[in-house]
Amino acid sequence: MEVHVRHVPQQATENGFKNFMKPHFAKLGIRAVNCQKARDKPFASLTFLHLNDAQRFLAAHGQARLPPGEQIMIEYKRALLTFTTGTRHRRQPSKTATNLNFRGQTIYCERSNRDPNPYLLRTLEKEQKDRHAKSVVAASAVETPDVLPIEFECSSVSCGVWSYSDSDLVFAPQQEVRMVDLHRFPPPVLEVAFTVTVHSSNIICCLPSQIQKLK
Repeated sequence: MEVHVRHVPQQATENGFKNFMKPHFAKLGIRAVNCQKARDKPFASLTFLHLNDAQRFLAAHGQARLPPGEQIMIEYKRALLTFTTGTRHRRQPSKTATNLNFRGQTIYCERSNRDPNPYLLRTLEKEQKDRHAKSVVAASAVETPDVLPIEFECSSVSCGVWSYSDSDLVFAPQQEVRMVDLHRFPPPVLEVAFTVTVHSSNIICCLPSQIQKLK
């Protein structure tokens, strides 16, 4: 759904308008929305991905025109023009909506008579999926229990090289240290950092890269 915004200060930039609207969207819990402000034009547009978000925004800040006979000032090409509101085509003021004030000017938001740009809707949908994916990754990173270190019994540690026996790749140990030979480290508990190589989904070699005595 697209919302048309009138009476926007002409000198305002698109980034300035976006920054002004952000806290109002955040207060309503709206994230999937695009803001566009034409340069040197007194209007802007808001494109909402979800219809209920647009309806909630209009319920809070939708069209609420001034009563007849009240004067308003509009800046046009650095000149202030004064107008007196009349009764013709005047809408019934909203009982709950509050018009926003941007840089000293009241802006008026109402549903546009144009359909939303399909490209903007696809962009908003992709941004929403990206935010969801990031939140899932962040949540899983927080909830994943710490499984390290892994403790297991070890009878020996071998160091060697890879070689071939016929057409089979095999590990040829050149140095082997048995746990019974490590009695000189009281108590007989070691912290070992392994480099693990996986072949055909099976662990076929574990090479110790560091051995450290635990205190």
